[in-house]
Amino acid sequence: MGYLTKWIMGQSFAAFSKVHLMEPVRNILICVTANKIIGFGGDVNTLPEQVCGQLEHALENLYGAFAYRIKIGRMDLNYAKYVMKLCLYDNPRRIYKL
Repeated sequence: MGYLTKWIMGQSFAAFSKVHLMEPVRNILICVTANKIIGFGGDVNTLPEQVCGQLEHALENLYGAFAYRIKIGRMDLNYAKYVMKLCLYDNPRRIYKL
């Protein structure tokens, strides 16, 4: 098995139940380096409402996972803000060359 070289895109998580996805999102935060996670991607390209809905669900899942990590003392608020900025702004900007 090789090294993980793919980007993890949060919008793929949004199509499922929040209950079923919270644990995988939590595990991704533990196992994948923060510079390889993007909070959204380009596989939803139909109606603008669908894109906005998918993004909203992805954000809810990310927020829940970060809140849990802060609550159990595994991450402080400032670091969570830094990683969220990476996931939602810096990483997509870098990979999509925006």
